[in-house]
Amino acid sequence: MLHITIAAFALIAPGQAQTSDAANPPPKEKKICRSEAVTGSIMPRRTCRTADEWRQIDKASGIDENQMDRLRDRMH
Repeated sequence: MLHITIAAFALIAPGQAQTSDAANPPPKEKKICRSEAVTGSIMPRRTCRTADEWRQIDKASGIDENQMDRLRDRMH
């Protein structure tokens, strides 16, 4: 009977260690969604990314908000 108890405890103990890791998952970053115009479609596409990803995309595009405002003003 003692061997069964030890064997049962050995099976339970590793499972408990795994659940403690699963109980504390790393915090997820909040996603920010934007609608993007798709060429050849009347339906905008919704894209969701983290704030850091959007900053990198905006920086890579080379156009800041002030430049976008000036471009919009020229169109009107």
